[in-house]
Amino acid sequence: MENQNKDMSADKQTDKQTDKGYRFNRLPENIRQMGEQPEKNRVYIEDYVVTYIHQVFRKKQDKALVILVGKRGEDKARDVGFIYGAIEVELDILKENHNFNSEKWQEIYELGSKHFPGAEVLGWGCGVSLWNSHMDNAIRQIQKKHFSQEGKIFFMEDLGEKEEKVFRWENGELKELPGYMIYYEKNPQMQEFMLRGQPKKSFESTYQDKVTANVRTVIQRNGVQKDTKKLAMYSVGVLLAVLALLGANLLIQSTKKIDSLEKTIETLSNAATNVTEKPDDEKETDKPADGKETKKQEDIEETDKKKLEEALKPTLQPTAIPQKSPVVKQTQAPEKSTAVPSPEPKTTKKPKPVSKPVVMSSYIVQEGDTLSQIVWRQYHTLAYLEKVKKKNNIKDGDKIRQGQRILLPDYAEEERQKKK
Repeated sequence: MENQNKDMSADKQTDKQTDKGYRFNRLPENIRQMGEQPEKNRVYIEDYVVTYIHQVFRKKQDKALVILVGKRGEDKARDVGFIYGAIEVELDILKENHNFNSEKWQEIYELGSKHFPGAEVLGWGCGVSLWNSHMDNAIRQIQKKHFSQEGKIFFMEDLGEKEEKVFRWENGELKELPGYMIYYEKNPQMQEFMLRGQPKKSFESTYQDKVTANVRTVIQRNGVQKDTKKLAMYSVGVLLAVLALLGANLLIQSTKKIDSLEKTIETLSNAATNVTEKPDDEKETDKPADGKETKKQEDIEETDKKKLEEALKPTLQPTAIPQKSPVVKQTQAPEKSTAVPSPEPKTTKKPKPVSKPVVMSSYIVQEGDTLSQIVWRQYHTLAYLEKVKKKNNIKDGDKIRQGQRILLPDYAEEERQKKK
């Protein structure tokens, strides 16, 4: 057997340049634990290998065995054996002369180099329909003769009890491990080896293992869920971008409206705080060139004052003193009355109060003014807008020109005088 192992190593060296084998520097994520996990020297068997082993043992029982091939782990997966291939060997295990010779090994090497390049023999396995001492002796003889290197694996399926056991050769004897791991990863090498001119058969079609089927379903579902989550995240990202653009546009529009509103409020605030006096330039314009107009105004005021005084005087007419009538002699002379009758006073009419002249202001139109703004600054209300238009013979309040004088009478005072 040692010579056979040396030949296997030589074949591996010739395949080194075209090595398509696997590397195991980490532990697989998708696994199913069978039994308990040992602290060291753990064994990982790929799912399709388990499928193939069950097919062989259920079909040929103890008339065939399988050679387990794979690799040892590296880095984080050190001291772990990964079995990702199995090769069937037809022989009767219970026969003493089972013809497990060099020709069989040469056939195994050729199949291994073709389908599992770079792999090494990690152990073997067989199916047992009935465990007895005869079967136990046959298995131990095969192990000692062909797989006596330290750490070789023996996989046994008890067909009667429908359970599997894994052993490890240590110090010249087989020691049972508490359990092993089935891992699920892409394994095209074993898939192609299982097909070999026949349609691919699923593991579930020959071996009713619901747990394995569930694990594969979960793996496929997780892949679909990942794709769905990616699509959903992309859709949400696009939606958020569109909402951000719409929000920015609405913010710009709102800012423009706020600026416009602030300008309007500022105009109304300035108009409310302005004193309704004539501008300095208007006052200077209203001053006469000489003192003639001032004198004329004083004369008008003096005349009004005199009229007011005359109106307040009582309009009494002088009463006529009656002449003495001739004295008529009488038997009894009446007492002479010395009282002089007073004339009846005439009722005097109350003079009408003279109304005060209405204060009249004016305003010189500046650039950018509108008639509405001027009226608001003067009266703090737009109720007199039509009166100002009528007073100045303006039809359209927006068509006023710069430098135009606008007359602004004190309509409130005029209304109070009318009420009196």
